Amino acid sequence: MVIKIVPKNRLFPVFTIVFLMLAFFYPMISRAANLTGKILAFRPLPHLGQSCVSCHGPKGEGLAGRATPEIAGLDDLYVQHELDLFAKKKRPGVMQIVAEDLSAEERKQVAQYFSKLKSIRKTPVFHHASSWGIGERLAREGRLSAGIPSCFTCHGPVGKGVAHAFPPIIGLSPGYLSTQLSLFKGGYRSGDPGNLMSSVSRKLSPEEISALAQWLSGGNDHPPVSLNHHGIYIAGTFHPPDWDGGPPGPNGDAIRYGRELFLHTRKLAPQFDKNGLNCSACHLGAGTIANAAPLWAAFVSYPVYREKNHKVVTYVERLQDCFRFSLNGKTPALSSKEIVSLEAYSKWMAEGAPVGASLSGRGFRALSPPPRPVSLENGRAVYQHSCALCHGANGQGLEQGGRLIFPPLWGAHSFNCGAGLHLVAKAASFIQHNMPLGNSGILSVQEAWDVARYIESRPHPLDPRKSVVQGH
Repeated sequence: MVIKIVPKNRLFPVFTIVFLMLAFFYPMISRAANLTGKILAFRPLPHLGQSCVSCHGPKGEGLAGRATPEIAGLDDLYVQHELDLFAKKKRPGVMQIVAEDLSAEERKQVAQYFSKLKSIRKTPVFHHASSWGIGERLAREGRLSAGIPSCFTCHGPVGKGVAHAFPPIIGLSPGYLSTQLSLFKGGYRSGDPGNLMSSVSRKLSPEEISALAQWLSGGNDHPPVSLNHHGIYIAGTFHPPDWDGGPPGPNGDAIRYGRELFLHTRKLAPQFDKNGLNCSACHLGAGTIANAAPLWAAFVSYPVYREKNHKVVTYVERLQDCFRFSLNGKTPALSSKEIVSLEAYSKWMAEGAPVGASLSGRGFRALSPPPRPVSLENGRAVYQHSCALCHGANGQGLEQGGRLIFPPLWGAHSFNCGAGLHLVAKAASFIQHNMPLGNSGILSVQEAWDVARYIESRPHPLDPRKSVVQGH
């Protein structure tokens, strides 16, 4: 056998021709695939006699009179996933017939076609916190003390959707929204990632479902809810005030800025926030939630001796430590706008709580020891099953448009090895009592310990007090 070596100068024209052919034909192939999707969207289906656009409109805009949703501009993987659920009869309705009439490849092509259409969703009207109705408060704040995260936590800052797992929820008809929430609540719709919507919907009352549907659709909300403007302390239990926008004047300005800084730390204090996390990533519900390191419980507990610091520290020094360890950054000066505003926000939240009291819900509730030895292998499996949807398969978190949606749990942009959540016992407690968000309590004590140990074993930035690499 004779093997001929082709000179490099003769290979170059071959590669050039192949590249030019691909460049020429790829747009044609892409247009053909999109055309196929369009044909399928307009083609009457055999068992129904109607096409996709008969109900969803020629531009995918939806028909309010028929309570059919707008599907233009939706993520194609999301649409394909939902069509597959209909085909498998995991979602009820006439769409089962539609999906069954399409092959898996055709469902993919239809999804890709509608994903390329321009969305014309109506945006809700946003109000001042003091006049939020039932729907707007649930959408923007949730009621995390009852296991109801805000809608915007998962579906994006203004409900326009995040990736393929969390679709847009604004601008849909109120009839469609209320029907879907009721189906989730009643157990008639399934297939939602992590069963999150099913869990959250079961905690909503019919009035709350109606209010959410009205406000998210761009309509009028239900009347404002009655707010607790002051903290309430009863028999060792403290209930912080509801957010009402804060008082007027300079004090209120500091409180409002402190809250914004708490929620959007990476945006407002990048000079101190090295890893890009927000304070609210660990202190849930804007720092209000018991057993998720609430600010109101910490504020009345200081000054106190901390083993970590080997001295008695003040509350503002504790805030500095958060920047140093949890945000892996630099510590703002005690008199800085950042520290003063965070202190003002904490003080507002804690008013009414007895100073020096050991309040129920402070820090992270102690978790009982695991019944079996902690398993890294099981922790990895728990993570992939229950955590990866939000925090990423590789712990990288989830961002959209430069905004942090879900925080990374390891890697360069996570907390460093000196942070409290790098301690397995604290992380296990936090996870067992708070995660998955909106569906907490589904993990066993063993699973919480296992997944905490797995997260701790992954690489994290160095503890600034030490010089050796930790994690592997």
